[in-house]
Amino acid sequence: MKLVKILVLVAILFVAGFLIFQAFTSAANPYLSVSEVKQHREKYIAREVQMIGNVNEYFGSGHQGLNFNLTDGSSSIQVSYEGPIPQNFMEGIRVVVIGRLSSDGHFVAKQILTKCPSKYVS
Repeated sequence: MKLVKILVLVAILFVAGFLIFQAFTSAANPYLSVSEVKQHREKYIAREVQMIGNVNEYFGSGHQGLNFNLTDGSSSIQVSYEGPIPQNFMEGIRVVVIGRLSSDGHFVAKQILTKCPSKYVS
């Protein structure tokens, strides 16, 4: 009986440690620039990253999904996204895309976060 309690305690500590590690690594995952992702492409292939930039142009949009180019002023990358398009999504807006870099060099976003429109800034 004592062995079972010890095993349960070890399992709980292991799960708690894993959850703390996951929370720390996602909080420590900084926004990357388009240039940084393109410059170190091999490092980011198939890894989840948060990339920040401005929407340069977009095409193929509907209510669900679109393709667009994201730029930081020096480099640009094609982004594909399947999901609801944010209401204030437009050319020139600053966005954060969360997703993975594919082996062919385009970014597959699973989430798009848009900056609030400037009318709310005082």
